[in-house]
Amino acid sequence: HPVVLLQPGQSYFLCGVDGSILQDTEDMEVQDKRLLLLGVPEPNKRWVLAGEPAMGKDESAAALRAAMSRLFLGLGAIRAQHLELPCLLAFHGQVSGANSSTGFEVEGGAGLAVSRDDLAAVGADYIALGDIHLPQQIPGIPAYYSGKAYTGSWNEQNYVPGCNMVE
Repeated sequence: HPVVLLQPGQSYFLCGVDGSILQDTEDMEVQDKRLLLLGVPEPNKRWVLAGEPAMGKDESAAALRAAMSRLFLGLGAIRAQHLELPCLLAFHGQVSGANSSTGFEVEGGAGLAVSRDDLAAVGADYIALGDIHLPQQIPGIPAYYSGKAYTGSWNEQNYVPGCNMVE
């Protein structure tokens, strides 16, 4: 099976009985679209604030939060164009209020964590979260950290590996 890297701000479709994943293009006329796929990689200042002038810590944190909010609103606009399809959002990052695997609650002040409202703005039917290895649901939305797929890393030996199976 080929690997498809989901680029932020782009839409992809799971198509046909073979399960191929195709990037949306203006001339795309695939009639057997089965699922809308949207993805956001782990946020970092370098790719989120590319092209922005140099700024201080607090200013860059605010700019990062605003840029991530705009990105999720843009994904919501893409979602609104395909309401007839179920939608999966994959996000590798931290959500404010989630519990980290080290026992702390994720705070949004550093600028790298997104809010529950940012995720909700997309309108996805399921949000697959990564980065935090403690299985949990983000309250009020269909967003889940499934945990980790294997043992023996990041001082998390007590965690049982697992995943979420979603229909």
